[in-house]
Amino acid sequence: MTTQAPERASGQGSEVDRPLPVPPPDLPREPLGITFRYWLREQRVAVAAWLLIVVLLLAGAGLYVAGALDPFKIKTADTTFGTKGANLVERGAFGSDIDVGVVGDGQDTTFIIRDKSLSGPQPAVIFLHGFGSSLVVGYEPWLEHLARQGLTVIFPSWQQPPFPIDGTQNPRVNMFRGVRLAVQAVPIQQDKVAVMGFSAGAALAFDYAALSKKLDVPKAGLVYSVYPGRAFPGEEKVMLPLPPAGDIPADTKIVTLVSRKDREAGTAWGRAQYDSLAGRGRDLRELVYVDTPGLGGHFAPAEVGRDVRTTFWQPFDRLLTAHLGVQRLPDPALKRSIRSAHKTQELLQQKRIDKKKAQRGESSVLDGGSTTTNVIGAKPDLPNG
Repeated sequence: MTTQAPERASGQGSEVDRPLPVPPPDLPREPLGITFRYWLREQRVAVAAWLLIVVLLLAGAGLYVAGALDPFKIKTADTTFGTKGANLVERGAFGSDIDVGVVGDGQDTTFIIRDKSLSGPQPAVIFLHGFGSSLVVGYEPWLEHLARQGLTVIFPSWQQPPFPIDGTQNPRVNMFRGVRLAVQAVPIQQDKVAVMGFSAGAALAFDYAALSKKLDVPKAGLVYSVYPGRAFPGEEKVMLPLPPAGDIPADTKIVTLVSRKDREAGTAWGRAQYDSLAGRGRDLRELVYVDTPGLGGHFAPAEVGRDVRTTFWQPFDRLLTAHLGVQRLPDPALKRSIRSAHKTQELLQQKRIDKKKAQRGESSVLDGGSTTTNVIGAKPDLPNG
């Protein structure tokens, strides 16, 4: 049986089709004041909300300018491991199960991140950020993941605003001072210490292993150097000259990651690091070219997502266990996140399959049919490698 669309009535058309009459030009209009009152009455809730937001913002700005309100001075509770808590800004966006302590001041300020439920000396990761930062902001997901696996994360600021490059701040000295303060405040397993970093922090991670032999800091058993850079793009001045590798401990493993799509640091600094280790066994030095789509950019390692975890997080997790013998704990938060992402992916895939079946007139799982379809999703990223 075929259903036809009703035919349009002939002549002048239906009432619905007829255009509305145009009001005469001399029709009197409502005064502007009355019109505004009508609009205000209809939108009073939205207007009140926006006015409240503006008042709060202006009040907060006024208090901040007057020195009465400074988020950097709003402290959090002392940590479970005995140091003072980071202030409201320094703490970043960590979950409530993570403790963030702070030691030092100024250029040697260093943050210590641990899981609140764990105690006693732990293996440690010295985590070195890139140039132009001095806070944990932006790195919280990876730092949380490491802490929940039973690691103490030491996060030296190593620089402070306005981040000068004229030599008035010494990144290496600040880094070593911060690490020394951290391990004096919180006991760690000093035979299980890894140093990792991004960009300028990746260069500093290598420098830590090369220059720490005669300093009172833990030995780096593993170095994970991601997209290292020692100068600004196009600049001849080298901010962090490559040090000799002769004093790097004989059993320290150094893994350097580079990308041909990295327009800020390129591959030259990473290759120079690797070449300086020519006298070491190949099992103790690696040069990894990252070719994962979308992750070749210089700032990609600090992003969050499945590909970031599988490309950057998981290899480091496995190295902690394989080279340092770290017994990592499961990360329940990451497992829940992965499980939820996989479930969402499977549901979307199932909907696409059922939509195609419906278009072909076949029975669908979604509409109560008996057809069963096996959905093959992406390879799961196991949080503990």
